[in-house]
Amino acid sequence: MNSTAKTQRHLEEKRKLPEGWRWAKLREVADVVNGFGFAESLQGRKDLPYPFIKVSDMNAPGAEIVIEKATNTVDDEILRHLCARCYPKGTIVFPKVGGALLTNKKRVLGRDSSFDNNIMGVVPKHIDREFLYYWLCTIDMTIYANTQALPSIRQSVVASFEIPLPPLSEQRRIAVALKDQMAAVEKARAAAQARLKAVKALPAAFLRQVFPQPGQPLPDDWRWAKLGDVIHVRSGDFLPATSMDSDGIFPVYGGNGVTGFHGAYMFEEPKVIIGRVGALCGCVHLTEPKSWITDNALYVSEKKCALDDSFLFFLLTASDLRSLANQMGQPVISGASIYAAICPIPPFIEQQYITSILKEQMAATDKAREAAEEELSTINALPAALLRRAFSGEV
Repeated sequence: MNSTAKTQRHLEEKRKLPEGWRWAKLREVADVVNGFGFAESLQGRKDLPYPFIKVSDMNAPGAEIVIEKATNTVDDEILRHLCARCYPKGTIVFPKVGGALLTNKKRVLGRDSSFDNNIMGVVPKHIDREFLYYWLCTIDMTIYANTQALPSIRQSVVASFEIPLPPLSEQRRIAVALKDQMAAVEKARAAAQARLKAVKALPAAFLRQVFPQPGQPLPDDWRWAKLGDVIHVRSGDFLPATSMDSDGIFPVYGGNGVTGFHGAYMFEEPKVIIGRVGALCGCVHLTEPKSWITDNALYVSEKKCALDDSFLFFLLTASDLRSLANQMGQPVISGASIYAAICPIPPFIEQQYITSILKEQMAATDKAREAAEEELSTINALPAALLRRAFSGEV
């Protein structure tokens, strides 16, 4: 995409504006400024008057919109040494280089501050600063980045952006309306996130209700047993990457779920597997029939008493096997550590009854989780829709 096309991309087309609005270059209403180099020898002070903001400071809790604090601070003497300056409260800043640019973060300075040369700023002059902030939130900076190995955006490109500009009184009215709407969205998002968190906690709660913990009394006919007395596990087999076949029909399991397909299978019947290493260490999964299990997982190769496979899956999931892993460096779990775990074993008929109840509960939980995720996704899409309406004169 050439530079002219990039500059116009955010408009999509030069649409007709409401009466009294006009198109303006960003440079007409604001100064587009760059940050400054910050010698490492001058970093580390936390008690000086001015924050010196880096991209990492934009990720701090409480700095989601307004940024008032930084890991480093400077004074007038340090600024002179750096040939730098502070920019005023209300300046909008964003990453201008590297992977951080792709995050599209926009922040507003909550106090006079300086910032480093990985950041670009927009200083409002003849425009309401909150109106400008919200408009910049509609701009996808990645569209305008160069296509080199290290993406970056030029000051001149940002300065040439065209902004739909209403009269100042209308700017302020729109900014106030957007602020109220965004606050309502954030409230709704927080509530949806809380609901999703509660739904995600249900499976563990259901398992705690069913499976007593060591030291707790057992129901009649249940018994405590070491896992090593009721199951035997083995490691899966190494599967070279070159033998993976995306057109194969048999799933390959490496700890938790399908990781690929293969033209052959190890086991005709489903197997209970346990992630053996890394992020999936201790995760439990019940495979599909006719699958391959890699050496990243352990599988239950023998049941030494009557055990329903689905019950065993729930039992091992409730046993928090990850806590048994070796935590030195990359977590790894062994058969020996699993065998020492104590677990409650009910009669086989009761296992099947428990399994039927848990399957119903887990299915209902999955449905509730999907609904909560869909609700959250809808809420997350609202800010962009509200911004589009606002800058089309529909607010």
